[in-house]
Amino acid sequence: MGGTFTSQAKFYIDYSGGNFQLKRVDTLDEDDDSDVEVKTAVGVEGGAGHIDKEGGGALKLEVYRESNPEVSYRALKRSKEVFSFAIQDVNGERWKYLGCRVAKVARKDDSQGKHMDTVDIKWLQRVPQPALF
Repeated sequence: MGGTFTSQAKFYIDYSGGNFQLKRVDTLDEDDDSDVEVKTAVGVEGGAGHIDKEGGGALKLEVYRESNPEVSYRALKRSKEVFSFAIQDVNGERWKYLGCRVAKVARKDDSQGKHMDTVDIKWLQRVPQPALF
């Protein structure tokens, strides 16, 4: 039987502006660029083996735009600063993303007054961390 469902996650950033929990993230999507490729060989029916393809990945955040943002992602992009990012599932896993850089920041506005920024972050490594709680 499985454990309890994770109903909350917390996000942390560690950069020149500090190390703290982010409170203005609406959604987060993760993409892992590593892959496994099936190789074929003469005389072998079907696949002959697997090849692991290395790669980093990306995080896409939807953050609320504010007059005084908790993190200026546009400034991080301009400065090309390398930072780390962590995701903690409450009562679950914790992962740290190393070698992060902001790749893109795009505006997202709607007629209902919701003004967001879509922040694309590229990471080099993802490593498990001990859970904080």
